[in-house]
Amino acid sequence: MFRVLLLSLLCFSSNNIYAEHVTGASNLDHRKFDNLTSDGYLQFFDLNVEGEFISHGAVVGKKLKCHNFSINGSLKVSDLTAEFGAVEGSISGRNVNIPGKLTISGGLYLGKSRLGDVEIASNSAAFEDTKIHNILVKVNNRHKEQKITLKDKTIITGNVIFESGNGKIYLEGDARIEGKIEGAVI
Repeated sequence: MFRVLLLSLLCFSSNNIYAEHVTGASNLDHRKFDNLTSDGYLQFFDLNVEGEFISHGAVVGKKLKCHNFSINGSLKVSDLTAEFGAVEGSISGRNVNIPGKLTISGGLYLGKSRLGDVEIASNSAAFEDTKIHNILVKVNNRHKEQKITLKDKTIITGNVIFESGNGKIYLEGDARIEGKIEGAVI
């Protein structure tokens, strides 16, 4: 059972809402917004945000399309399309398409996805059947060793750089890196 505790609407047009701010646990299905801000747990199905999607809480769902997103909490998603995004928390998903920059501060697992530049601050990240341009692994103060696992047909067309100089890359199946590797061993 989900309920919206606070709902501030600026303008309605059938299922289209031009701007919205939801607070508390929320469930949004088959909805369109110009911009969306969520404070609390958000579950969705078929959510389209033309502009910016901001969430302060966990987000779970299928079929998200937005221009950009910023999530302070975990993200579990299937079928996500955005130009760029940031997650301060863990992310897991399939069919994620982000041609611009994706910034993650937390655990990461993505499968069957297409990504531009990925910046990770985590001890562990895994990709399966995913095409990525570049990966930058930022220094993470919690542990010294950081690892990336590339599974099946994952391809990194650019470079993989570990700022710490203490990275490990695990290649499984037909995974490959076409660019250079800095600060890590395979």
